[in-house]
Amino acid sequence: MALKVIVKLHSFVLLLLLMHLASADIPATGSEIITKPGCRSHCGNVSIPYPFGIGPGCFIDKDFELSCDESIVNDIKPAYGSIKISNISIPDGHMTAEIFMGRDCPDNRYTASATLVGTFTFSSAKNKFIGMGCNTWAYLGLDDSASICTGCLSVCNKTKDITNGSCTGVGCCQAPVPVGLKTLYVKVGKMFTNNTSERLSFNPCSYGFIVDESSFNFTLPYLKDFKNNGTGTVPVVVDWTVGNETCMEAARNPSSYACGQNTDCSVPEGNNTLGYRCNCRWGYTGNPYLQSSTLGGCRDVDECKEICKGPGGKCENTEGNYTCVCNNGYSYEVRDNITYCILENKSSLPGSTQNNNLNKIVVGKLCF
Repeated sequence: MALKVIVKLHSFVLLLLLMHLASADIPATGSEIITKPGCRSHCGNVSIPYPFGIGPGCFIDKDFELSCDESIVNDIKPAYGSIKISNISIPDGHMTAEIFMGRDCPDNRYTASATLVGTFTFSSAKNKFIGMGCNTWAYLGLDDSASICTGCLSVCNKTKDITNGSCTGVGCCQAPVPVGLKTLYVKVGKMFTNNTSERLSFNPCSYGFIVDESSFNFTLPYLKDFKNNGTGTVPVVVDWTVGNETCMEAARNPSSYACGQNTDCSVPEGNNTLGYRCNCRWGYTGNPYLQSSTLGGCRDVDECKEICKGPGGKCENTEGNYTCVCNNGYSYEVRDNITYCILENKSSLPGSTQNNNLNKIVVGKLCF
């Protein structure tokens, strides 16, 4: 997989690639098919959904090729490059990567850089750039030529100046991540003035990093020690697409078109990279990148098992849809997107909406 992260520790260039794939969006149960026939679906207890894969013919292209080291539990490595991945989302086209941060500590200063190859980009919608520390400057550049992409300043001298949960420039500052970012260079340092000629005891280090916004909430203890004085990693959302064409262009060539049966194709909004994503249509579930519904691709959901309930109802499942009919003497109520047929004059279900029309027919599509 052509995902490359180069972490620079002074003059030492470290190429480290560990990939742990966990898919919360595609269940890895015994009956759920997530890979192509004959391909491995797990490395240890970690699931590997197609278009990612291990071994020849098991991945969609070289950017998605993985390897599994049996001697290390859950050690899944891309064939190329190096970042550690903790989650893959098929519906969203997202991955959560673990990225090293830039830091300035009393005994060391690290500058971190990272490069994503192919159609992988750092998500501008899910990530933020963070500068953390008293009297700290941090910038996110495109390379080591100091071409600044974005940055921020954080100032403080006393702990009473700092508010937990606030990242507005006092102890912590933030800036947006540019759209389509594939290469980053994070540098951070301390600003010393006449009033602060030495490092503060409660804040020995300064930090700069991009991070999944939903996973980061600034607190005062971070200034004392954050991720083992910055030697750890932070989670970052990486967007991915397949191919290098639009949906219309890709669909013209069925032999290379990535979307299987009963799928919709989309191009991510605001993403200036090439490629597209596949998702199962409403009323279908499965892995949209697998071509056949009988081999793990998008298959019909039987809504009658979950959607139309109650002794006075009849449900007919159709391909990608369903019909729910309430008999005479029954009315329908909807709660949590489930239709219940109940006897009239009975008390309503909590949190439901009721309609007293007889023989009500509900026809709908649900997104799974």
